Amino acid sequence: MTKSLGQEMAEFNIAVNAICPGMTQTDLLTSSLEEFGKVHGVTPEQAEIMILNQIPMKRWVKPEEIANTALFLASDESGGITGKSLVVDCGMLPF
Repeated sequence: MTKSLGQEMAEFNIAVNAICPGMTQTDLLTSSLEEFGKVHGVTPEQAEIMILNQIPMKRWVKPEEIANTALFLASDESGGITGKSLVVDCGMLPF
């Protein structure tokens, strides 16, 4: 959808892009780790280690990294980008 809309709106000089965030360091992540731990019979700390092992950068995405991506896309520096999905996930591998 992003690609199609990006192509359709290009003639009007409107860029259409998507930000696809990975697991972001928020309160929701904390509660998700607790639930994941319950389902898998491990502590939240063990759940965190299990998931971080699937992420090449071995850390969560920071909220400001998502915000900075949005600021970049809203700036003149991204003028030639449309119809793209920017994945901000620290290189997370699929489960």
